[in-house]
Amino acid sequence: MAGMKSFLVGIVLGLLFVLLVHSVPPQPARQLIALFLALTACVYCGALLAQSVPGHLAALELAVAGVVFACAVVGLRASTSYLAAGYVLHGAWDLLHHPKAVPTRVARWFPPLCAAFDFVVAVALLIGPWRPMA
Repeated sequence: MAGMKSFLVGIVLGLLFVLLVHSVPPQPARQLIALFLALTACVYCGALLAQSVPGHLAALELAVAGVVFACAVVGLRASTSYLAAGYVLHGAWDLLHHPKAVPTRVARWFPPLCAAFDFVVAVALLIGPWRPMA
């Protein structure tokens, strides 16, 4: 049940974030969206600093973070489709952390909250005023 509550909070936070960025002009909004995606890319890498995991799992965390970060950079410079892809990728990565498929330890509530947030922002990018902004 706690996972569902976290997921619902993530939806609300995602909607609030979309409303916030919708209240500023498109280019600064796009920059804010990209910066937040770049920040989310670093969350699980930061969690790695507080624990010891096998090298291959650390490399996997870093690789996913690198791809998400690259989506933020390319999305800022080329097309918002890359931002949407980065949020979807990070949301899927969040879901893999929830059932412990990827054993990087984070607070139990975090993966479902972050996944919901990421998916809300991705949908907004695909259907909102930022689509297909190049």
